Amino acid sequence: MKKTFLVLYRPGPSWIEGKSIYEQPLEAHGGYVQKLYREGKVRSGGPFSDSTGGATLLDLEGGEAEARDIAANDPAVVSGIFTAAIHPWHLIQWENYGKKSS
Repeated sequence: MKKTFLVLYRPGPSWIEGKSIYEQPLEAHGGYVQKLYREGKVRSGGPFSDSTGGATLLDLEGGEAEARDIAANDPAVVSGIFTAAIHPWHLIQWENYGKKSS
């Protein structure tokens, strides 16, 4: 059974001060996350609109060790643009609890 983890990315020591998240050299990070998505490991993710970092939601068979390995090998973490914190997440499927009120 897959487990869900939130990878919380924050600016690291190589973050370019005064530049938004869209101006940071994150091309390799984007390619890495896209590869993980194609492998079925990434559910969702993206930058925070206030340019303070971003997050990726992982669905993994390998558990927390795999989540830590994925974060540690992220090119943006390796280069120091981001730091990464891993949080196990019990994702609630709200649609199982009834319909939204109008």
